[in-house]
Amino acid sequence: MSSVEADSSVSEFSEFELKTAKRVVQREAYETVLKQRQDEIDNARRQEELAKAAEEKAEVERLRREAVHHAEPIKHYKSVLIRRSERPLTRPMTPEFKTDTRLRSRNQEADSFMSS
Repeated sequence: MSSVEADSSVSEFSEFELKTAKRVVQREAYETVLKQRQDEIDNARRQEELAKAAEEKAEVERLRREAVHHAEPIKHYKSVLIRRSERPLTRPMTPEFKTDTRLRSRNQEADSFMSS
């Protein structure tokens, strides 16, 4: 019986775990943590976008309010007294261009040439 007992101890097996099963559990835990982080990032981004949109809307509303034309009252200035000038009027003079003097001198030369 000793040989049968020896054979039965060899054929008996104990419980064992595969590394793949442990790896699956670890991977699932990692993926849940990763998903939570990504959800937090997405929520923060959404909140930021909402805040930015609200800020832009407020800015547009403020610009529209400022763009509305409001009539300004007519300004009243002191009246200006108009009085006659004490300076004498300017006497008009014909300008003396050099071409006029040249023409006169040529005409005089021509008259003197013709008369001589």
